[in-house]
Amino acid sequence: FVVVGNEKGFFVGPTLFDHVKPGMRIYNEEIFGPVLSIVRVDSYEEAVELVNAHEYGNGTAIFTRDGNTARQYTETVQVGMIGVNVPIPV
Repeated sequence: FVVVGNEKGFFVGPTLFDHVKPGMRIYNEEIFGPVLSIVRVDSYEEAVELVNAHEYGNGTAIFTRDGNTARQYTETVQVGMIGVNVPIPV
């Protein structure tokens, strides 16, 4: 998804990458700019494992209806910023 209106200049407009997988360049490299990657997983355990195994660990977000899961996630992952039902600031 790309926001229209940022076509001119030497900068990147707000960009969202969905269905990102480990091994993709967008997943492996540290990106500076208004760019978010969505990595979808099948289980809570897989999410925690992916986040904690990543080289950079700058930030992550979880979207859930379960308050206990959200609390457990914030206490388990090892990152700089955590968003619960909101994206992290970039």
